[in-house]
Amino acid sequence: MRYAAALTSLGPAPVDPATGRTYARILATPEQAVEFFDWGPPAAEQLRTVHQARGHLGIPRASGQPVTELSGPTAW
Repeated sequence: MRYAAALTSLGPAPVDPATGRTYARILATPEQAVEFFDWGPPAAEQLRTVHQARGHLGIPRASGQPVTELSGPTAW
């Protein structure tokens, strides 16, 4: 993990300047992300780091919920 922050709002999805495409954004727990992507053995260390950062930031552990596509600006 390179950086962590509490996500409190999200604007419209930007266009990727390299491809000209706007990619879908998915809201998922760290555990769900590990399940979706084939990150191999490094995933366990990344997940530990995510939970360590969550603790430092005072963010509660995410509860399991259906994955949600974020389609527009959102505020929490």
